[in-house]
Amino acid sequence: MPPRETPPCYPCAVHVLLLALLGPSFVQPALAGDEPASILVSALQPSSPDAIALATLLENYLAQEIGLDKDMKVVRIEDTKPFEDYSARVYIQGCPPGDILGCSSIVAERGGTDFAVTGSVSTSAEGSEVEVDILDMKQSRVVVSFKSQLATGDDQVFAQGVARVLAAAVRGQVGEETDIRNTSDDDDAAPRIDNDAVARQIAQLSKDLGEVTVALSRPNRVIPKTTYTVDDLAEQSNTDGLKPWERLKMTPGEYLRYKNSGFSLMDWRTRSAGRQGQLMIAPMFGYANGTMAAGFYGAYATDDTTQVVDSYSAETQQSGSGAWINAVVGYGLTPTIDVGVSVGVQTGTFTRDVDPLVVGQPVETTDPTSFSASRITLGARVGVGLFPAKSIRPRFGGGLDWMRGYSVTQFEQMPDWLAVFPAPSLLVGQAYAGGEARISKNVDFVLQVPLTMMLAGTQPSTSRTGSQDVVTETVPNGPKVVGVGVSAGVQVRLLGKKPSEGIDEIDEN
Repeated sequence: MPPRETPPCYPCAVHVLLLALLGPSFVQPALAGDEPASILVSALQPSSPDAIALATLLENYLAQEIGLDKDMKVVRIEDTKPFEDYSARVYIQGCPPGDILGCSSIVAERGGTDFAVTGSVSTSAEGSEVEVDILDMKQSRVVVSFKSQLATGDDQVFAQGVARVLAAAVRGQVGEETDIRNTSDDDDAAPRIDNDAVARQIAQLSKDLGEVTVALSRPNRVIPKTTYTVDDLAEQSNTDGLKPWERLKMTPGEYLRYKNSGFSLMDWRTRSAGRQGQLMIAPMFGYANGTMAAGFYGAYATDDTTQVVDSYSAETQQSGSGAWINAVVGYGLTPTIDVGVSVGVQTGTFTRDVDPLVVGQPVETTDPTSFSASRITLGARVGVGLFPAKSIRPRFGGGLDWMRGYSVTQFEQMPDWLAVFPAPSLLVGQAYAGGEARISKNVDFVLQVPLTMMLAGTQPSTSRTGSQDVVTETVPNGPKVVGVGVSAGVQVRLLGKKPSEGIDEIDEN
């Protein structure tokens, strides 16, 4: 008997779901009765911090689209029964990488749902890839699994397509154990499908999924059991009756994050100590706008004897933009909070405009003169860095900066008949938000956006003297109250709280 011909490989990767989804011969109801099927919309596990936002967005879109189908009832993670010491959301967020199927099945069981939808999201320079798995909890198996290269802006369209495929699974149009997905080379009775049929089915499914790129993998597999849960480890607690996190003086959520971090207990303790006891030095370079300029206007009038009969002077701080170099030296009070001082240098401009007048003659104005300027800033800071154990962390904070404003006498000597004013003291409030990424054990890259607000020192100074009213009083434009910028640099962390001696001895390895 001649050997049986093996079908081409590429249909094996895509036709495993299509015939069952599109072929009417496999339509059998998955659920009995008229009650809508309950669907757990679980998280889509991000493969990196860059994918978190897209994963969250897709989860919400899926819940929204699935909820529009009268045959399906959406159950969110928060709607399921919490664990003894932590919520279902905390459990899902702490799920080990690659175990989201098992973790979702546990939450679905606790929620008593008929189906669950979950998956993973990864991002790269080329775009985003989404893998979706639909779980039939009654039969403890994955009935649909596919990947998609997701283009920007296709998020909701993709969610609509997934909802339609899920509806097909709920109605028994996909996932039956006798359909084509059980085809194997050792099964002579298995149905065959030619390449033209595969091409037609791929086109149909691509249309169902909003014309996104789709690659199907062989479904109908048993739901894998996640390799680690807090409940599993709680069963291994010592004879003293304490749970593992209690022995390590952690909260359940922290313990879950530690066990899934891949770090040793000593390294986790060191990272979790965060800023506490650390001396942090952060040189930063940035560009900003705000009260970084000033202007002086002077005018005087003489009579035909060249005697000054009227003079007017005005000076004010003004809005401008320029470079801002500063360094912050801080000390960590807690793992997330630090206080410190700041010293820096700002660049800016100063504009001088002086108009001489002669009584009885037409006014002839002169062009202003601009000077480059710089000044020193001194300040105090309070900073917050969340999630200290993570390699990429959000940060925010605020503070106050003091600086000496500009005076025309710093740049040019004025005639005696024009009044000059001392440089004012400026007080600036600052708030910032940004992030920091760990480069090495003691060095972070820092990027932040500061928002500044003038609190004091921006009132103009004016003076007028003379025996006649000839000169028109003109005050240069004052500064805007709010400014914004961007700055980047490195943060060097020294010293710090040390983990307790012998802490590794109580780790359950």
